[in-house]
Amino acid sequence: MAESDYVFVQQNQLPERFAALRAGEVFTVAETGFGTGLNFLQTLRAWFECAPKSAELQFISFEKFPLSVEDLAKAHGAFAELGTLSQALCAVYPLRLPGWHEMSLFDGKVRLIVWFGDLLLGLPEFECSVDAWFLDGFAPSKNPDMWQPALYTQMARLSHVQTTFATFTAVGEVRRGLQKAGFAVEKMPGFGRKREMCRGNCRKSVLSHRRRPGLRRRIRSNQSSSALWSLAPGWPAQRWHANWRSRAGRSECWRRGRNRGNRHPAIWPARFTRW
Repeated sequence: MAESDYVFVQQNQLPERFAALRAGEVFTVAETGFGTGLNFLQTLRAWFECAPKSAELQFISFEKFPLSVEDLAKAHGAFAELGTLSQALCAVYPLRLPGWHEMSLFDGKVRLIVWFGDLLLGLPEFECSVDAWFLDGFAPSKNPDMWQPALYTQMARLSHVQTTFATFTAVGEVRRGLQKAGFAVEKMPGFGRKREMCRGNCRKSVLSHRRRPGLRRRIRSNQSSSALWSLAPGWPAQRWHANWRSRAGRSECWRRGRNRGNRHPAIWPARFTRW
């Protein structure tokens, strides 16, 4: 938790930026690896400590190999301070189906959107204005498929002149890729035994206006959970995308504890993703 706070929360200056938000203003964070959700939970801690009560946090994350909700809860168990926040996340955490998953927490004041799948397939489908980037995930030497020029290009597309980023790595390939995409890059002392890390900001914006998160295109379906599971064996070949909307605590199903069935998906095959 200390490393997450130092690298992503502090180096993006989130406490100060949260405190400076106006009433009703929206702040958007995008992350390249959801993992156990610790970065999200640490961001929530800073949010509730510093942000105005009427402001809204939107957190967008991408994860190629999502964990189960049981694994999340186990990972969070080592941090007693995350009790309430962890419970809130685990209560709405979706099934590990490919595609977009949207969750609303804390009476709609926090919106979590997660893509389960390849980052470089999900990013081009998204439209939003990102205020801070968390470049997480394995090191470039262990995860070269993620640290590609396409990532930096998409970051620039979704950034504005006040957008910042932070990452635990300081390798030259990453620094040069970010600079070429239009980001100013600064080396900083790393956390603990790590010598260096990087942070920076977008030098120029390609956005014509600030946008709320949303998909460029989507075909909706009212398929039930059982119907979706019947499709699952063919998903790798068919490349189905799914978007799940959670409505925790608002139905009889939820009150009876059958929360895994209380999901409202929008699914579409890849060949139908263009209008």
